[in-house]
Amino acid sequence: MDVELLYWGRSWGSSKPAGGKVQFEYHAYCQLEVCVHGKMPIVVPDKEYILHAGDMLLIPCGVGHCVLHPDADHEFYSLKFEASAAPATPYFANSCKFNRWFISTLQECHTPEARYSMPIDPASRELVEGVLLLSMKKFLHKSTNHPCNEPPIFRKIRQIVLSSSTCINVNECAQKLDMNAAQLNYQFSKELKEYGLNQQEYSVKKIIDEALLYQIDRYLDFTDFSLNTIASQMKFNNVYTFSRYYKRLTGESPGNRRKKR
Repeated sequence: MDVELLYWGRSWGSSKPAGGKVQFEYHAYCQLEVCVHGKMPIVVPDKEYILHAGDMLLIPCGVGHCVLHPDADHEFYSLKFEASAAPATPYFANSCKFNRWFISTLQECHTPEARYSMPIDPASRELVEGVLLLSMKKFLHKSTNHPCNEPPIFRKIRQIVLSSSTCINVNECAQKLDMNAAQLNYQFSKELKEYGLNQQEYSVKKIIDEALLYQIDRYLDFTDFSLNTIASQMKFNNVYTFSRYYKRLTGESPGNRRKKR
């Protein structure tokens, strides 16, 4: 089994509760949230976890999640990484000796005052990837086949969009799944029925759009790329098509979104 660390960060201090509708995030890598002290509410489809000191939550790639604002007295680590194998659904691990050792190992990789994004130098990479590898093996060994909270086809579609990081349509998505559009829509409808979901509320196009918007928002929020560059990266025909697409789905232009952030 292999793991590759993409990001790790540490945060603490006061924060205000989040308001409004829960906005799920989706990405093509695994995420591990580790509570050092305080508590962390994390929402996934149809479930909410409350992490206390020493608890961990593994969020596999493609699974929607929202990390809510913790309470005022908190500290936590967030790690993003790629793994060659992972549980299919979120895995919650209660505080235990292993988790406390995991936390102490991370704490050895930085100075006490270090905060937010941590550098990934060769020494820290070796340590962090080492404990991640042991954690993933532990999670895989102990995880059980709990029923998934949403149809597997949702995650497959998101993974295709997020791994390509480009504007993609239903036909292209179907091709990557070795189907045609009719077969994909049939499979999508079949899984909606199996999971008891309202077919008026979901579509292949809607799942694609949600994943594309997530990718666009990451460019707008965390890079200095111009709108022209983002449109080019996402393979839109031009910046005008890109801007119209974004505004049609969100009600605001990408430029206004960036100003707000």
